[in-house]
Amino acid sequence: MLGLARVAEAGLFAAAAISAAIGFLGVLIFDLSVVFGLLVTPVAIMLSAAVLAFVMLRHREKAAVSAAMIAALLVIAASLMLEQFTQPVLIFIALCWMATLIVASVLLNTVSLRMAVLSVVPVTVIIGLVASVFKVELVHFWQYLVSDTLSVLSAAELENLGDKNLVVIRDVMPAMLAESAISWALFIVTCGLFIGRYWQAQLFNVGGFQKEFHSLRLGREAVIVFVVAFGLAQLFAGSFFTLITSAMMFVFFIQGLSVLHCLTKQRGLSKSWLTGMYAILWLPPTMFVLSVLGIADNLFRIREI
Repeated sequence: MLGLARVAEAGLFAAAAISAAIGFLGVLIFDLSVVFGLLVTPVAIMLSAAVLAFVMLRHREKAAVSAAMIAALLVIAASLMLEQFTQPVLIFIALCWMATLIVASVLLNTVSLRMAVLSVVPVTVIIGLVASVFKVELVHFWQYLVSDTLSVLSAAELENLGDKNLVVIRDVMPAMLAESAISWALFIVTCGLFIGRYWQAQLFNVGGFQKEFHSLRLGREAVIVFVVAFGLAQLFAGSFFTLITSAMMFVFFIQGLSVLHCLTKQRGLSKSWLTGMYAILWLPPTMFVLSVLGIADNLFRIREI
């Protein structure tokens, strides 16, 4: 993937073109297959955002915003010409690009990975709020896509799914997918920032990103904010505070990963168990345990024990 950064370093239009190409690939795959798109499209958006983050970190705000605007025009033009115009996906790409540029700008101007990671919380909460405002439209959008996907299945395949599973797929899944916007945004924006920073380090400061990531600590103030938001979320279920709590849990999860990577290097442990841990990240208990580890590190400085 480092080749993407080398292409982006070739010039403003090259950076815009490669970001647009990857972003549009996500749109195209989603339009061709919703199931496959749910797996591939977020990764494509993440890589396109990483290119823009790299431009921000290397050439500052003006160049990055210009590259993003050119990339957006290219994606829209390609979508119109090929009639691959899935509007919610295009809007989501634009929101993720803007959010990534904001957090990359925070990193650029503060030279603090901690501040950049914390800034992920408000920008992704805003994306979550936008999604909540248009929740009805998003549910209808996913219902249409789910129905379209089911329509190509044979009667035997539908029977094998079972009535209960069909009810879940048709009625429950669209609502869940509509509410997942903030989760995807957290993943895309954070990973986009980290990949862009990693590329910068690999090309111009080898080992720099590893030092930043291994020392990432969000601070006790972040824990206090989380506790207050969590308490308010219990009082006002489904509110703005629930979005903050979810976002804070994710950034503490990132700190938990930082702790594990740091301890692995400090104590000369095999990296194979880290590989195993990443293999089971999709299990909710794993992410929760790492979030708790991240919170605990702010209180007890686990890396120094």
